[in-house]
Amino acid sequence: MNYDNLTEHELELKSVGVNFSIMAGSDFITKELQKNIKEFNNLEQENINKIFFIVAYTLLFNAQRIIWDKGLAENEKNALIFEKYLFERFVDAMGENPMPFIKDLSDYIMKDDDEHEQKLRHMQHIGSKLCKEFNKKDVFLMLEIVTIFSAFLGGFYESIKGSWNLPNSTLEKMLEVAESSNKKN
Repeated sequence: MNYDNLTEHELELKSVGVNFSIMAGSDFITKELQKNIKEFNNLEQENINKIFFIVAYTLLFNAQRIIWDKGLAENEKNALIFEKYLFERFVDAMGENPMPFIKDLSDYIMKDDDEHEQKLRHMQHIGSKLCKEFNKKDVFLMLEIVTIFSAFLGGFYESIKGSWNLPNSTLEKMLEVAESSNKKN
């Protein structure tokens, strides 16, 4: 996977596939949290949506890291173009700009200069954020959330890779669906 020979339109198509992975992963993780954590079993839709959004922007952050850390960003110019489209797709799907939330996540991680501590804080964020959102001061609940979330991350990388490698014809159809859905909203 690399960016070197892709056109801007192909980068836009790749963003559709990756955003699909983010949304599908967010749906899966949100359902797993509801199924496996008693505090999340019987939530109203508004609270389920809050969980989904927090999971989604956290996965968006992870997708960015995958893009940069796994060598997809060999061509920085194309990587930034891809990232721009990815954020646009996310906003289209969620109706909210994730940048302030990603900045909060990044600030949370960077509170410590130690790289090991940063990795721990990266994993802790989702549990901390959901506990704070639902006014739960429970380290075991936070650990449950982090465990469920982190169990998914290996599969998330494979999902990103799979989305990236979809044929352009499939991605074109996905883009058409996404654009027609946005027109309805």
